[in-house]
Amino acid sequence: MKPYKFQYATMKTRIILQRIYSMNKLKHLLSIFLIALASTGCNNNNQDYNKKTIANQQKKTAELRYKVAIFDLEGTLIDSSDAYAEILNAALKEFKAPLVTPEKIRLSTGNGLRGVCQKCFPDNRTNEFEDFYKSVKKHEDEYSKAHNNNVAKAYTGSVEMIKNLQSKGVDVYILTNRDHDQTMQVLNKIFPNVFDDKHIISPNDPKLKKPNPKLTLELIEKLKTDKKYVVFVGDTDVDIKTARGAGIDVISVDWGAQTREQLKNSGGNNFADSFKHIEKMIVDMSERSCPTSQDSQHIKTDIVKKAA
Repeated sequence: MKPYKFQYATMKTRIILQRIYSMNKLKHLLSIFLIALASTGCNNNNQDYNKKTIANQQKKTAELRYKVAIFDLEGTLIDSSDAYAEILNAALKEFKAPLVTPEKIRLSTGNGLRGVCQKCFPDNRTNEFEDFYKSVKKHEDEYSKAHNNNVAKAYTGSVEMIKNLQSKGVDVYILTNRDHDQTMQVLNKIFPNVFDDKHIISPNDPKLKKPNPKLTLELIEKLKTDKKYVVFVGDTDVDIKTARGAGIDVISVDWGAQTREQLKNSGGNNFADSFKHIEKMIVDMSERSCPTSQDSQHIKTDIVKKAA
């Protein structure tokens, strides 16, 4: 081939290659543009989805009768009367004092373990009470270790109700006079992955125990929630006094330590006889206190059957 023909062919090849390169570059740029466009669309869609989700959640919360529910623990959500009857009886035997039944334990709750011990130890031996209480704590620790911290049972339906309330946007808290670490151990067994540490409130000072409303008032202030959207749920006059002291509504359950008549005499005016009814009373604006029925007795009976 002559030199000029070679040069022409080389130049022609270079032009073709440049065109191909330009086309590929254009394709590449086009691809980037399309990806960016698609990404923008996805982001917009995600933003729209997130906005809708938040709006729906806010709408659900706005429709709730109560947005915050504070629950008592012992006698309301769980029952530990069988375990603590065994624990106290071990200590009572050491002091040659009369033994107690699970029913006696159940009817003595409301003021923490010390309160239960005070009601179960002979009144005429108050000078021995502190030693007795130390013995109870020792046996409690031994029982917990021997039973892998299984010192309580959940009332049938309590776990499902808590999860339902949370899924509907209700902020659920536990307020108990129990020791905080012990409470967390019990709840992690009975209500796994349901409550975090922030939603468990217990006093670090005996003066702050229920019926002192201070911890309840501090929670309401922290949440910046109107009191009309907060409700307390419990089974004793202690819970009623706590709610009244904080200026909030209270729902009393009649399967715990006190009967409905006793709760009425303590100022109770809203009553639930099942966990489904508690859920309705918290969520539904139109739901009100129920008449006496057999449902609360079924909850008590179910615990007795499980213990048998």
